[in-house]
Amino acid sequence: MPIAEAFRKRQYPNHFKSKLSDADKNAETPFWLTFALACNYIDFEKKKD
Repeated sequence: MPIAEAFRKRQYPNHFKSKLSDADKNAETPFWLTFALACNYIDFEKKKD
């Protein structure tokens, strides 16, 4: 969970940027959107936007 880790480290700008970069490289957003869809937190229309 690089984004959550980044948020906890936000007082350290370089570490914060590093964690956000990790999240981008790991395609964290598509993963969590797929997870949210599987758990019925969102519907397919929301996921595809």
